[in-house]
Amino acid sequence: MIKTPDCAEMDVEPPPTDVDGPSVRDLIGQLVADTKDYARAEMNYVREELGDRKSHLGPAIGFMAVAGILVFALIVAIVVGLMIWIGQAIGMGWSILIVSAGFGLLAYLLVRLGLRHFNQVTRPWEKP
Repeated sequence: MIKTPDCAEMDVEPPPTDVDGPSVRDLIGQLVADTKDYARAEMNYVREELGDRKSHLGPAIGFMAVAGILVFALIVAIVVGLMIWIGQAIGMGWSILIVSAGFGLLAYLLVRLGLRHFNQVTRPWEKP
């Protein structure tokens, strides 16, 4: 059998005490001051970054709005061109009916797909 020394038999040195160092209160105060300084510096950085980005926001929204209007005009032009092209072969009335029905069916299918995905997003949480 191996004999292990008891705690009472071991020579345990007490932890060193540093009387000349800062107290715990001083260290905590310094930690709080450093944290405040860091938070202020971060807030100033975020303000500067947002200020720079904010100057680009107006033109970006304007360009995107104009692009959206142009895409809408393009889609309308394609639909009208398709109606005229088909109308030369079967008559304008039937052409308008066929193109409108086709786009209506396409819109219906896209709404169904969108709702299916939306229902997946808003479904109740399942417990694991």
